[in-house]
Amino acid sequence: MRYRVSFVAILGCIAATGSLAAEWPVLYESPTVSLKTFGYLRAGVGGRSGGGPQRCFQLPDAPVKYRLGNECETYVEPGLILTFGDADGPRASVDINYRAAFIGTEYNDYDTWKDYTVEAWIGLDDFVQDGPLAGAKFWAGQRFYKRQDVHIHDFFYFNGTGLGFGVEQIETGYGQLSLSYFDESTFDMASALNNVTPYRRYEVRLENEVSDALTWRGALDLRFARDDADVRSDTGGTLNVESDIGDWNNGTLTVSGQLGWGAGRTMRYFSDPGAPSDAIGTRLIASYLTNRGGDFAMQTTSVLEMQSHERDWLSLGARPIWRIAGDFHGAIEAGLDLTRDDGETARLAKITGALLWKPGGPEFFDRPSLRLYATYADWNDVAQRQDIAPVYGGTDGATFGVQVEHFW
Repeated sequence: MRYRVSFVAILGCIAATGSLAAEWPVLYESPTVSLKTFGYLRAGVGGRSGGGPQRCFQLPDAPVKYRLGNECETYVEPGLILTFGDADGPRASVDINYRAAFIGTEYNDYDTWKDYTVEAWIGLDDFVQDGPLAGAKFWAGQRFYKRQDVHIHDFFYFNGTGLGFGVEQIETGYGQLSLSYFDESTFDMASALNNVTPYRRYEVRLENEVSDALTWRGALDLRFARDDADVRSDTGGTLNVESDIGDWNNGTLTVSGQLGWGAGRTMRYFSDPGAPSDAIGTRLIASYLTNRGGDFAMQTTSVLEMQSHERDWLSLGARPIWRIAGDFHGAIEAGLDLTRDDGETARLAKITGALLWKPGGPEFFDRPSLRLYATYADWNDVAQRQDIAPVYGGTDGATFGVQVEHFW
């Protein structure tokens, strides 16, 4: 019965996203007040070779996994933006931003549901009319702050999420300057209010759209331990530099370089309190996204991360999508992950084939998307010893299922 209920729920989601997508963004609008919605959802049912519910494939030491046909939870992330004033004009306005997250596990059963408040912040636009802060935006609260990611493995590598305040959109003549302070660095509001992170963060960021074909951004993030924090390193930080380079074939190459030291060796918004003060992390990411005439779209990625006191990580992957007929498309996603620690290398290779129905359009990020998929993965003995997927009892496995994904 639980399989049947889940599948009916998926069909209901598809019907809702397909018919209401055009109406959802604006719930209410007047000359001085507007209420808009945004969000993301994915839901599905699946099984595995040998019987039983789907089990996903990820190296234990790799921070992310390749997504297509390899997600084992239902995830819903609805959000609202309430704006007072003229949001699109020169007058001052106030916007209140809220986003929740609901996670259901495991596939088919959904016996466990967790809910989070992942964003709750207020923004003030155009409150300063003259001087260096003219047109700047002031904000405060829990926020997903200026995140950059690679979609095919859901890797938010350039990410300032946390509870804090700041000012952004400061015009400098060299780009837009953003200054921020984060008292807590957590995924959700409840954790932030419980003071679970031992470091405070300060970030300076500069972004510049040089032309339609070139955008660059850079950020320096410094971290300082609280007086009563039990940590190995009192300080740390990250340095991020990134460029988006457009090409002649409707594609964009994104190249990112990252450096982290001390508690910031993670090179993400959360810190490592156990990292020694001389810990160093470096990461190079190159990803490419292209949409070609409605018949072909693709995203590729490559990641090389090296850590002085932890594992090293190499990841290579791609998801090409071809139009078959009408709104039907075929997709393949292949990914290879290698992690090395203490002289041993763990390996995981994964490939998924999927039939997609995309009534929202043919481009890579057009949604909704209904997927019928089959996934095969193979890993070595080192990964098996790390308990990559103990339910398979060997060094390979397969899964299959159906999933809907949508964002609005």
